[in-house]
Amino acid sequence: MNRPSDKEQQLRNLIATHGAAIFAFIRHIVDHDADAEELAQDTFLRAFSAWERYDPQRATERTWLCRIAYHAALNHLRVNRPATVALDDRLADYDISEEELDDGLSTGSQRRINLLNRAIGQLPPGEQALLNMHYFEDRPLSEIAYIMDSEPGPLANRLYRIRKKLYRMIQQLDNS
Repeated sequence: MNRPSDKEQQLRNLIATHGAAIFAFIRHIVDHDADAEELAQDTFLRAFSAWERYDPQRATERTWLCRIAYHAALNHLRVNRPATVALDDRLADYDISEEELDDGLSTGSQRRINLLNRAIGQLPPGEQALLNMHYFEDRPLSEIAYIMDSEPGPLANRLYRIRKKLYRMIQQLDNS
């Protein structure tokens, strides 16, 4: 039996260290475990082939891998997801106070949680990923900006607009 090369061992160590986290990250973006597994494998292969471009001054290994995984997952969805009708972004152009927004998106009851989950499920994958990274994974905007190739300021504005959109969507779901 052949001994693995140093490069093979490095890849194995990278997967052992970050494999579960990268799979979970991708699984929040794509619907099926099999797709997430394939995309996670692809992420590690891409990362390993681009290892010389990794800059530890800009991001941790895990954040860098999440950046690769995020783009792989979005590309997968563009190719494999059936065409959908985009939600009207004018839903977010609704003038509402921060207090109303916080109250409207509060999850005080199981019914409210269900409505919020349904509304989030109707958002485009990039918006779902942004919400997940910020609110559920508690990542700072600077890290999310790196992953999504953006800047923290525009992401903060985007989060606010998504929250307003969700508020309107929940109102519509609640009234139907």
